[in-house]
Amino acid sequence: MHLPDVVTVTAIREVITVPSLPTPPCFMVKRPTFGLSFCTQGEIRYTHYGQTFVSHPGVAIILPKGASYTLERTVEGHFPLINFLCEDTFAPDTFMVIPLREPERYIRRFNRLQQYSNDPRNRHRSMAVFYDILAMLGDEQREDSLPLQRALAYLQEHYSEPQLRMETVAAEAGIGEVWLRRQFTAAYGISPKQYVLERRLSKAQQLLTEGQQTVTQIAEACGFADIYHFSRCFKSKIGVSPTMYAQEQRGRLL
Repeated sequence: MHLPDVVTVTAIREVITVPSLPTPPCFMVKRPTFGLSFCTQGEIRYTHYGQTFVSHPGVAIILPKGASYTLERTVEGHFPLINFLCEDTFAPDTFMVIPLREPERYIRRFNRLQQYSNDPRNRHRSMAVFYDILAMLGDEQREDSLPLQRALAYLQEHYSEPQLRMETVAAEAGIGEVWLRRQFTAAYGISPKQYVLERRLSKAQQLLTEGQQTVTQIAEACGFADIYHFSRCFKSKIGVSPTMYAQEQRGRLL
């Protein structure tokens, strides 16, 4: 997803730097504003409709207004954040992760914006700096994101195929496999292989909760070569075995 050529900002609500310590996941319900977040150090993971988006040094993340999502602070750090409102013509339905070539350029502009935001007489200067940031983000997307979008779309469609290979994904996106791994990780904070694993495990959680298939059938449907590999991966990530997870979820529904 790209920033549109024209985004009409109606208000800058807050310009803050959020210090963050590792914490258990928490749930945000219907975010009241858009958010533009950078990261000078540390890591935050957002999960929205089964997809994980990672804020880490080197990327910017746009958080959509109205979204409900899980937020997990995994590494201590500092996160510059701009909360803002726009006209309805800008309405992304999911998170936007944008790799940054020179993150320090954005931090300098953020610091200037933070200074201006403390004085209401500087509203026009604040808007000018913020529009400059948005223009820079648009330039970043236009130059590098199309191959990554093709790769991501291919992974989203084929993640459940046991024979999925990264060389195939790279070929479909028209890029080299090394470039794919490097740029995908920079953009999304997770390697392509780890992204596939997380999508498979997220789908497995859904199917286990529904309780309509056996564990063996779910392992196959989610792209795992065998039930033993599935069970090891699931327990490592979720903390319990697939069978135990299914029993716990069904108990909650009774």
